[in-house]
Amino acid sequence: MSTQKTQTAAAAVAACRSEQEETFREACALGNRHVVQQALRTGGVAVNSQNSVNGWTALHWAAARGHAAIVELLLAHNADPSVKAKDGRQPGDLAKDDATRALLPTRTSRQTSTGSPEEQLPFTPHYLAQPDLARVWATPEEFEPNLPRTGSY
Repeated sequence: MSTQKTQTAAAAVAACRSEQEETFREACALGNRHVVQQALRTGGVAVNSQNSVNGWTALHWAAARGHAAIVELLLAHNADPSVKAKDGRQPGDLAKDDATRALLPTRTSRQTSTGSPEEQLPFTPHYLAQPDLARVWATPEEFEPNLPRTGSY
């Protein structure tokens, strides 16, 4: 196989993995436990992968949305609560409620927030502006056909 074909194939694999990880972070943000479990079970996503825009991991999103069950699941699969987003905040700094906050370490020099993390973004993400509520309850196959899976659900 030529070097150019090898590089093209590697780029395609990286793009697919990046898309899978973004879908995984979205499932965590929406609190879709079934999709998150399936992705973690197959090992097809890097649990600590960060969004290229804001640096948030799946754990940042689950904490910010108050999805304590998703936070527990991510931590059980070695999600790192010390990963910092581009603005320096860790998942514990974003925890929406006491139940979620109790699961995550927070820094003593915790930043004060002026509203929800989404309100501080320089744009409104599409899934917030036009939420697809069917994805919250979707099975892994319905949620994203590109997520890796093993066996049937």
